[in-house]
Amino acid sequence: LRLSQNRPVLFDLLLKVHGEKKLFQGLCTPTGKTLASSDVLVMEFDYDPSQERITPIFEATAAPECTTYAEKLLLAGPEARALPRPDARPAAVPKAAGATRPKRSASSKSGKGSKGADAKHAALQAIRGSTREALATKPVSALRALLVDLGTSCKGCTEKSDFVERLLDAAGVRSEL
Repeated sequence: LRLSQNRPVLFDLLLKVHGEKKLFQGLCTPTGKTLASSDVLVMEFDYDPSQERITPIFEATAAPECTTYAEKLLLAGPEARALPRPDARPAAVPKAAGATRPKRSASSKSGKGSKGADAKHAALQAIRGSTREALATKPVSALRALLVDLGTSCKGCTEKSDFVERLLDAAGVRSEL
């Protein structure tokens, strides 16, 4: 599971009024919304300052779609929590026949080395922070994308386990027998 900008944003909110606390958990913004359209009504209340008291009118509860998304994140593991880099090539999008890459300007070429190093570093962290079993649950396209970020490939790999072993080898993770 890779995070994208077209996703809900999970959040919890602690409201404190005159020492009285209320915790709202399991909330999220609407999927794909930003700015004012992403606002979420959490609590509506009347406040009586003379009695230092709030009277709730509306209180949000955990939304099922937020809980579902949180569970997907937990099942995906720690490497799924980073947003993809804007320069990253989507792994699952096949290249159209005859399609060419847009030409880059001279200014965009100057940062190419550091972007590659950042991608390699992120891939190494993701692999080293995952177990063999967690990597085996990822789709082959995600494993291939990690290999590309590491600057290697898995020619001749036919099974998902081949990709996992190649990733672990490329990241310098020792195989435990």
